[in-house]
Amino acid sequence: MRSNLDLHLKLKCLAPVGIFTFATQECRVEIARLLETVMYAPDEFVVVSGQSVEYLYLIAHGFCDLVRPNEGYQITIQKGDYYGEKELLIGGKFDFSIKTLTFTENYQLSRRSLQRVLQDFPGFHEEVQRIIAMERSANELGLGEVIDDDLTESMMDNSVLARSDKGGGDMFPTFTPSNAARKTTGSTTGTYFD
Repeated sequence: MRSNLDLHLKLKCLAPVGIFTFATQECRVEIARLLETVMYAPDEFVVVSGQSVEYLYLIAHGFCDLVRPNEGYQITIQKGDYYGEKELLIGGKFDFSIKTLTFTENYQLSRRSLQRVLQDFPGFHEEVQRIIAMERSANELGLGEVIDDDLTESMMDNSVLARSDKGGGDMFPTFTPSNAARKTTGSTTGTYFD
């Protein structure tokens, strides 16, 4: 019973991650099984700016601050947010640090585990390769990191693995952590930051 609940919670955390929109249910279940659960204490750095990306991070519980060098505090991220997706796929380093505010539980997908999934699910691998190629083309054309929602919808419409509900998040969120992250404005309510 406990393992089924754990699997359900992990699948729920995977749902907004753009690349997994193209995965079959069987593939998503395998990814969920490969997620590692890691706990962090308050005021602990999860990632540090300049660190190579070796994991996709999904916040299962808790709150963290995203801090950029020379800019300071940017946003507070929380349960349901994620980061490292794009960098894990195409390589790179974090250009921000993540510091926990509370006890935080993360689910983390390692590069090795993702490579195993890509090997075991060739249809998903093809979709991920297509996403990577599109991102590289966008960068070469000077369009930056942003793949917009229209392009995401277009890809999903043309995908043999597209889900009928077309749910899920952006392929690569504009700000890297999921677009659900709030930027604090000094008041008790936050605003969405893209």
